[in-house]
Amino acid sequence: MRTVFFASVLAIFAFPANASESTEITTKTMKVEISDLQDSGTVLKQNASLSSNQDIKQTIEEQLRAIRDRDDRAAFELSTAKEVDDHYKPQDYMRDLRRQKPSLYNHVHYEILPASGSEKFQKVKLIDRRGKEALAMFKMEQAQNGDWRIGNIVILKTDQDPI
Repeated sequence: MRTVFFASVLAIFAFPANASESTEITTKTMKVEISDLQDSGTVLKQNASLSSNQDIKQTIEEQLRAIRDRDDRAAFELSTAKEVDDHYKPQDYMRDLRRQKPSLYNHVHYEILPASGSEKFQKVKLIDRRGKEALAMFKMEQAQNGDWRIGNIVILKTDQDPI
């Protein structure tokens, strides 16, 4: 059995023909199903999620551009590394990427893959100068001010890995 939400709307329309005649008042009752109201809530959540996904993609693109341009300060600012360790510097961050994640550090092209599931994880296909592909998983974290930051980057597979 469907529950129906009744909304009464009072609409006032004044139609004075003469100054001596009284004002006419009309009321209108509308039926709105609860499922329709729930659908609008879902649409609002989807719109917020789309906005969030765009912010995440923008953060990842900025991070990848900074790494490719060897801009250690910009790459460092887009990560949560500075929040974890106050003594960690941008140069340390970029040196760790170069040593521990060479496929990320040496990428020349990337493709952000469609999100599936949680917005906190984003897959990115990386390609280096020699055409070798790697799949990276970016773990996203939202700061208190609402901005998205790179929490961690895990390289899931490369062509160099043994099967």
